[in-house]
Amino acid sequence: MIYDFVQIDVNIASIVDINHKPDSLLGGLMLDTLKHIIEEITGRRNITLETDFIKDLELSSFDIVNILSAIEDKYDITISTRDIWNIHQVKDAINYLHDHGINE
Repeated sequence: MIYDFVQIDVNIASIVDINHKPDSLLGGLMLDTLKHIIEEITGRRNITLETDFIKDLELSSFDIVNILSAIEDKYDITISTRDIWNIHQVKDAINYLHDHGINE
């Protein structure tokens, strides 16, 4: 009986990409918060974890600094100038916040 159950799990895992999770599972509330910040500053919608600030949204450095400043205000954190240059996508901002102890 256990063997049959394990076999079913293996078959499901082979059909479904278990490493792919919807944005809502990866970023959760933080992703929603960042989407809101980006929309408020830029008017852009349809933001995902993979959204690139420059390539996808064609934002100016001024817009990016405004977004990161709003993130700093929201989470009471300071993002160093050196670290700003490593934040290209929404997921980079979320990873930065997680790496600095901010979780939602």
